[in-house]
Parts: sequence; structure tokens; C-alpha cells
Amino acid sequence: MKERSGIEMLSELLVEVKTLRKEVKVLEQNVKKIANATKVSEIATKALGTPLKDWIKPNNPTIEAVSGRSIDKKNLRFKFESVDASKTKQEQPRFRKPIMCMCQGKMIITKNGKSVPLSGLDVKIFDDKDNLTKETKTNKAGTWMSQLPPGNYIANIEGKFNNQDLYPVNLSFVVKKGMQKLEVK
Repeated sequence: MKERSGIEMLSELLVEVKTLRKEVKVLEQNVKKIANATKVSEIATKALGTPLKDWIKPNNPTIEAVSGRSIDKKNLRFKFESVDASKTKQEQPRFRKPIMCMCQGKMIITKNGKSVPLSGLDVKIFDDKDNLTKETKTNKAGTWMSQLPPGNYIANIEGKFNNQDLYPVNLSFVVKKGMQKLEVK
């Protein structure tokens, strides 16, 4: 198979698109001709070979219901009743309280009297059974975030600053039911 450049492939695609446009145009014209035909029954008769008036109509006025029972069409009566909407009881939509809590922490150090954010640190969050629940990293501002369900957690934070390993930090925190946001310190 010969290798082709992107421009060659694009030009081939353009040729195909032009061909498809022509075919679609022909189809649209045919559909318009059929839609504009005044005698649809004559077209159907020519196409099917049977006049529409001779098509078979069911003799039995019953239909098969979903339950498997036979229902008499004569007994099916549907009617429209107008109702004053102001007098109807409408249920208010029920919105669930968020079950996840946005937990966030910030890692900074003080260097020469200035606060310096620690970016790129690994943050591993463990639940109370020592299962790794989430993994993330601190951003340029030294902030990490994670959405967690209610429970007890420990955030283990490790990494390097100026090519030196930092001492690992463990932060324990509790996410209570109904909490939406938690600042982990």
C-alpha cells in the first residue's frame, strides 16, 4: 500500500463528498416528485399492482392487548376532559442532596518569609479500611481537590521540592453526610 500525504487524502475525500452531494440532490428531487404527485393512489397502484381500495381490511374488530386478552374496539372509549390547572396538585421536583463532598487542601511552605506553593505533589486518599480511594496531584497553586462520599479518610501527600524529597504528610479528615465542601488542613 502506497503512503499518501494528508493533502492527497483530503483531495480524495473532497471528491467523495462532491459525489455524495450529487447523489443526495438526485434523491431529494425524486422525493419532491413523489411528494408533489397529485394521485398517490395511482402511484401506489402502479408500484404494488393492487388498487388501494382493494386492500384487505380486518373483519374482526378486536385487537390483541399486551396482557394477551382480546379487547373489543367498540368498548374502547377515550375522551378528553378539560381540567383547570390552577386547581390540580402538582408535586414539586425532588432534588437529591449531593452525596459527594468537594474536599480540598493546600500545600505551601514558607521560604525566606514568603509562602511558596508546592505543585506536582502526589496526593493519595485512603479510606478507613486502608483502601486507596482517590489519587490526584497538587496544582500550580499547591491546591489539591477530590470528590468523596461520606466517610473517614487519610490524605497521604508526598513529593519533591527543589529536587529534594519532602517528608510525607498524612492528613486525616472526616466527610459527614450532607457536606458539600470541606477544607482539609
